[in-house]
Amino acid sequence: ADLVHETGMLEEVKTLFVDTVGVCAVSANANRLKCISTLALLFQGEQSQWVAELIHEVILATREQSQKTRQAAHETLVAVAYKMADEDSSGGGGGEGAGGEDGMSTGGSMFHESAEVDNGQLDVYFSMVMAGLAGTSPHMISATIGALARLVYEFRGRVDHILTPLMHSISLFFEQSSREVCVAGLNFVKVCTRSMTGDLLAPCAKELIPRLLTWSADSKNMIKLKVKVLLERLVLLILVLLKKLKL
Repeated sequence: ADLVHETGMLEEVKTLFVDTVGVCAVSANANRLKCISTLALLFQGEQSQWVAELIHEVILATREQSQKTRQAAHETLVAVAYKMADEDSSGGGGGEGAGGEDGMSTGGSMFHESAEVDNGQLDVYFSMVMAGLAGTSPHMISATIGALARLVYEFRGRVDHILTPLMHSISLFFEQSSREVCVAGLNFVKVCTRSMTGDLLAPCAKELIPRLLTWSADSKNMIKLKVKVLLERLVLLILVLLKKLKL
């Protein structure tokens, strides 16, 4: 990384990584992801276009069979997020997104208009990842939901303003018939109920609970149990909120 930075070859190396998306040997995926994570630390200024062109690869890698690759993918996902969050702290502005594969198109943050707190580049990054929800395959969608769950937990307290639109988008997938996507969605809701307070989840409950109930009679006991636990947790959080408000 130091050699690349000192010799001014960063742009050339970034182009090389973009041009080789999808052609890397499976055995080299983990090392490739580590390289992407390391290069992200060398970002200067607006680098969101390069991130957008590679983020779908990182998201899909979180569902690889190799534990080493999955771990590297999660570390890369979080490392890039922290880098962009650091740019916000240092006064860096938001970047302009670029299109990617499998429906991954971005055009800056979709949360700025409704956000009380503008996280700039971090919001843009969440928008890039969230674009994966437009993917055409259940595998891509479930991987994206899993990636969002990881990021929401990692940046809890900083992304409260995006929870409602994010939960709305993910809850829509409960109306589909894909169990893979359903399980990913349930895991996302589980992360939110464990890391968010009732006042943040209450606005989402009106549309979320009926959609969860559509899977309460599923033939898979695991899904039925997950739905039951989540409904109990949501009701408990709302009751605690009501008691706190003395209603």
